[in-house]
Amino acid sequence: MKNCDSSFENKIVDYYYNELSSEEKSEVEGHLAGCAACREELKSLTVILKKISDVSRPILPGSLYAPVKVRLSKFHENAMTIWNIPLAAGMALLILLSVISFNNNMLLPKEVDLDEALFVSAVFELDSKEISSFELDVLADEIFIEENILSLGI
Repeated sequence: MKNCDSSFENKIVDYYYNELSSEEKSEVEGHLAGCAACREELKSLTVILKKISDVSRPILPGSLYAPVKVRLSKFHENAMTIWNIPLAAGMALLILLSVISFNNNMLLPKEVDLDEALFVSAVFELDSKEISSFELDVLADEIFIEENILSLGI
């Protein structure tokens, strides 16, 4: 077997189980006729598989089935009960934290760093390159004065 092609090892097993085509079977039989190592391998395989097939399986009493089924069903029920409570509590806590976090984020004032020139130019539809910082200050003062005059009712 050591000098033979490794594909013959699989063919010997298939030959033992009679799973080869007639052509492959003839090829393996021809090889076995000339190869003592492969004949020995087939003989060993036959002895091992015969011993395995002769081993008897223990017969379980019929009365064993019902108690095992009851114990398995109790185990299954207990397993489901044990995990349901922590799972439900964890999910409730997760939902609660999500709601609290969402509400806190909505109520907190947001600080936004705006480019004043871009903001004013967008409001007044100006090109941001056309407005200087001096003009921006003047425009901001005018808006401030206008808002205060409106609040005073003048």
